[in-house]
Amino acid sequence: MVAVPTGLEAIKLLDGIDELGMLRNRVVGLENVVKSGLRLTQKKRMILREIVKISGRTTFTSAVDRVSRELSMPYSTVKWNMMKLRSSGLITAGTKDRQSLPIVVTEFGRAAADIQELETGSHNQRMFPLTKV
Repeated sequence: MVAVPTGLEAIKLLDGIDELGMLRNRVVGLENVVKSGLRLTQKKRMILREIVKISGRTTFTSAVDRVSRELSMPYSTVKWNMMKLRSSGLITAGTKDRQSLPIVVTEFGRAAADIQELETGSHNQRMFPLTKV
């Protein structure tokens, strides 16, 4: 006969199940980042690395302008690539309704940038720690 948990035991069991579900989602998300990180174009990789430097300190539009100047790329090219990074979940930023939110590199974006570092051999001098955003 199987004992059915009740009360506090049942709550702890359900909390554990929720945590497993969240962990599974993170693993699936990281798998997708690994795949997308390997498929990022060189331009997107360069742009992502520049965004890491200013993450949390500027808006999307200001970031486009700054990255465009830093990399000597056309503004429209940087903006298009940054929009793709945002739709891929590698960065977050304000929207038309909430324009003042800063641009932030997500945990998955940091993982993708780390993949870039590993591919270029610069993993001994990490630009940033892999931390939760």
